[in-house]
Amino acid sequence: MEKPGGKKHINNLIPFPGLEDRLRHLGFESLEHRQYEKAIHYFTEAANYDPEDEEIGMGLLLAYYEAGAFEKARIHCDDMLSKGIGDYIEIFDIYLMVLLHLQEESKVTDAITMLIEEQQIPDDKLEYYQDLLLLCESRMSKETPLVGSPEKIVEKQSDSVIQEKLFNNGNLKEQSFLAAQLAHKNIHPYMEELIVYLKDAQKDPFIQAILFHVLKEHRIEKEIEVQKLHLKGTFIPAHTANVLETPLYLQMLDTLQKIVEQQDPTLYEQITAMMKHHFFLLYPFEPEEDNALLWSVAYLLRAQVLYDQTLDIKKNCEFYCLDEAALRAALAFVETLEGISILYE
Repeated sequence: MEKPGGKKHINNLIPFPGLEDRLRHLGFESLEHRQYEKAIHYFTEAANYDPEDEEIGMGLLLAYYEAGAFEKARIHCDDMLSKGIGDYIEIFDIYLMVLLHLQEESKVTDAITMLIEEQQIPDDKLEYYQDLLLLCESRMSKETPLVGSPEKIVEKQSDSVIQEKLFNNGNLKEQSFLAAQLAHKNIHPYMEELIVYLKDAQKDPFIQAILFHVLKEHRIEKEIEVQKLHLKGTFIPAHTANVLETPLYLQMLDTLQKIVEQQDPTLYEQITAMMKHHFFLLYPFEPEEDNALLWSVAYLLRAQVLYDQTLDIKKNCEFYCLDEAALRAALAFVETLEGISILYE
């Protein structure tokens, strides 16, 4: 295992345009639905195109971990750490959890000792790593099993990090990771902060979507006010449809299959990938105009612009019997969402 600072090598050669992104999306979608074996399959396939992509690497690591494939997770952690793929400390945290699951306390102590000696541990993590080091040393000397799961061992540290970085000072990557972790924690100590975050239109809409999904995962029955972008509404998370299972979204998929997929499957994949990003960004809201054909054509036109194809709004309005003003407004909104989505690439 190497210390932080390993060099990254990114392979940008993708034989089929959009296939890597499609596999990546299917992997995260499977992970979200706790279909861990499927997630492992998709992330493994995506890694064939770019073995050093940090998002794919992290997705595969999480899928191994959640599936209980701890030996594979350990090997994958070793590979990511040695190649400098992803955030070193973030991967290192998971690596320690994996070793604890495998009851390899000696490797935990060796790994932590190495980082302490190399002075590579952030100040806010030092106390946690020192406590974990003492715990493992005590376990090895007494030869008694650890009390509680590895997740319980790190709870003290993760609580303080969530309070500090998720709701206050963390960057987008840190906040995304910490927000997703709440799906597997007792969220009641954080409910006040979650409610405040969701009704603050100045907060990041992507993080707000993750946090609302966390509330849905925990089946929260309470009415929650959400404000993001220019949208405002009240929702009961437990009764809110999943982001990719709303009637409008499913109707749009059906419409696009009929008007695009048969003629241009690649364009269809690009459009649906864009839609998924946008619907998640808006979640729990949807586009305000409940017209599947209108939004499908708007996304088709936006994709044509991105492919440098000729844009003829009037012709499309006549062909699909749509109001021109409504289509222009829908297209403008899609362009706005695309502009925001670029910030997360």
